[in-house]
Amino acid sequence: MKGLIMKGTAVILAAVLMASCTKKEVRHVTVLQDVTGEAISVPEPKTLIAELGLDAKSWKGVEFKYGIIGDTEYTREEVLSLPAESSLMGNEFERKQKGEDFMLGLETLMGSLERGNRPHSIIFPVIIREVNRLGKIVEPGEKTLIVFSDLMENAPTLSCRNRNVGNMDREKAAKLWQGLVSNYGTDLGQDLTGVEVRFIHGARGYEESRQFSNLCDMYRRALEGRGATVNVSANL
Repeated sequence: MKGLIMKGTAVILAAVLMASCTKKEVRHVTVLQDVTGEAISVPEPKTLIAELGLDAKSWKGVEFKYGIIGDTEYTREEVLSLPAESSLMGNEFERKQKGEDFMLGLETLMGSLERGNRPHSIIFPVIIREVNRLGKIVEPGEKTLIVFSDLMENAPTLSCRNRNVGNMDREKAAKLWQGLVSNYGTDLGQDLTGVEVRFIHGARGYEESRQFSNLCDMYRRALEGRGATVNVSANL
């Protein structure tokens, strides 16, 4: 009987040890917020927290990166992390506090957003750089990029504003993509399998809607050609 008890205890301890050593999944989520125009959608912190699938008691791991799309190629970036923990080995009270601190930090971060009209909108290199970063992450877990922007590139050397993107066909879209690649000297990585990209913008009228749809299609063809998945919507 004593042997059976010891054997059972050993099995339980082994199971706990395996659970604590198992590589835990971390969800990587990046939000890029275009701040170059007043009419571009802004994510609500509570909606974003729901999108992350978090509550104060969650044991999931999240790395949340927030960046802005402005009038320069390199702009403000902030990262908030909530490491994954095992419910068997962790302290529930401490984990709840960590979750609450993370959500408070996210709300504070999103509330610090500065918006306003800018002379230029440098969008393409910011998206490409972040997609490629997510594509290089090898640890298990979802990898999502959420882009709040109308995608209307407006650089001194290349601008969508002087192109009829609302009536752009595939051939013109391919030329525009190559122009963007050449203008910024950057392109998508070869393998983006496992990366989801979501483009979000609430267009104010038909012409703006056509522009956004055609630009999304341009990005979609390039991204899906490298293994990423793309979703488009008017809101999160």
